[in-house]
Amino acid sequence: MGDRPSGPAEHRTPPPVRWVVGPAFADSRSDSATVTVEQLFAAEPAPARLRPGFGVSPQDWADLAVRLARSPLARAVLLEGEPEVGVEADRVLKRDPRNVLITRPSRTDAEDHLTSTGAMAFEAALAVPDGTEMILDHTIGQRHVPGMLIIEAMIQLLTAAVPRCFPRREDSEWIGVMHGCRFSFSRFTFPSDARLAAELRVAGSAAPDRVPMAAEVVLSQAGRDTAVGSFALNAFSLRRLSDIEISQEAGVFGRQAADGSTTHSQPADGR
Repeated sequence: MGDRPSGPAEHRTPPPVRWVVGPAFADSRSDSATVTVEQLFAAEPAPARLRPGFGVSPQDWADLAVRLARSPLARAVLLEGEPEVGVEADRVLKRDPRNVLITRPSRTDAEDHLTSTGAMAFEAALAVPDGTEMILDHTIGQRHVPGMLIIEAMIQLLTAAVPRCFPRREDSEWIGVMHGCRFSFSRFTFPSDARLAAELRVAGSAAPDRVPMAAEVVLSQAGRDTAVGSFALNAFSLRRLSDIEISQEAGVFGRQAADGSTTHSQPADGR
C-alpha cells in the first residue's frame, strides 16, 4: 500500500556536446559547436558535455577542470576525454613543438619491415596546437582547418613513418624525400577529432641506400573521408641524402658563377 504505480522510465535528453578550442579557432556564433574557455565563462551557465578540440593542450584541459570546479558551471558541465598529445618534434623534423600537427603514429599492420611486395600502415590523430604558424598566419577565419595545414600533417605522418619501415642502419637514419604529390579535398575538416591513415609501399628497384616508395594518406572525421594525399618519395639513408645535396649544391652555384650574370643585377654602389 502507498507505493506509486509503476510506469515508463523517465528519459532525460543528454546535454549537448561542445568542443573546447583554442583562441585561434574561436567562432563568434552563439550556436556554434565549438567554444573557447573565455566564451564558456562569459556565457550564461548551460548544461553541456565538453570535449577537447584543436588548440587545447593537456595543461589547458587541467586548468579548465580546476577553474570549473570553482565556478557556477561546475554543476552544469561535464568534461569528457583528453586532448591529443603531439609526437616529439624531432620525429617530424621540427624545432618548435607548436608546429607539430600529429600524435605519435601507431602501426596498424603485421609487417616487421617493408618488403618489395608488402605494405605498411600507420595511423595518427591530428593534434593542432593553438600557436602553430599555419593557424596564426591564416587570414580567412578558422571555422575549418586550412588545407595547407592538412597537407603538412600528412607529410609529418610520412616523415615519422619512413624510418620505421626499414631496419635501422648502423651509419645513419632513413629519411623520406618527396618528389611528387597530389591532393584532393572532398569536404571541410573542423577543429575536433580527426585521424590520418597512411599506407606505404615500395615502388621500384631499391639500392642499399635508396628505396623508391609510394604512399597514400587519408584524413577522416566523423566517419567520412575529408582529404586524400598521394605521394611519390624516396627513402634515403641520411648519409646518402647529404652526399646528394652537396653534389647538387656545388653544381647549382658553379653554374651560376660561370654564367656571369644575375637576374637582379645592379651596380655595386646600389644605384
